Amino acid sequence: MYGGPAYWSAPPPPATQLLPADGIESEETRWYGWQTLIADGASFAVVAATAYNEDAYLAEVGVVGYVVAAPIVHAAHGRPLTGLASAGLRIGLPVAGALAGLAVADCSAEAHFCGLGEALAGLVAGIAGAIAIDAAVLAREPAPRERPPNRFALTPTLELSSRRQVLGVQGTF
Repeated sequence: MYGGPAYWSAPPPPATQLLPADGIESEETRWYGWQTLIADGASFAVVAATAYNEDAYLAEVGVVGYVVAAPIVHAAHGRPLTGLASAGLRIGLPVAGALAGLAVADCSAEAHFCGLGEALAGLVAGIAGAIAIDAAVLAREPAPRERPPNRFALTPTLELSSRRQVLGVQGTF
């Protein structure tokens, strides 16, 4: 052979690989709450559109969107039970807020619609709380972990030159 020595060795195996996300418990989480917040924003935009369009159908679509859109986002992330918890939170917390508003209303004077303002305030607080809890707490999924580097690897090598030919194995431990 003419020229300098020729060397060949196979590339080492990858040092890190991602573990599959299914069934892996990880301390690190990935937040996808921005997706639930976008869904809620779209639902409230549909409800707000009824202020200019007196069609009650749009308001119903927006309310249904509030209840089901974020749970669908959770299900799309492979977390259907979290989606059910989200739907329960989105129904239960506003109802509990409205009932709490009625409970604190001062209805000593006989007035029509007594406690309606307090119930509406509790309802709105419950909706806001459900959205916040859903986005901040429920909208987290386990982040994939990296595997530790391989501790043992063998790599074949080949050296060809005019003076010697070497076939060997390199290893890391």
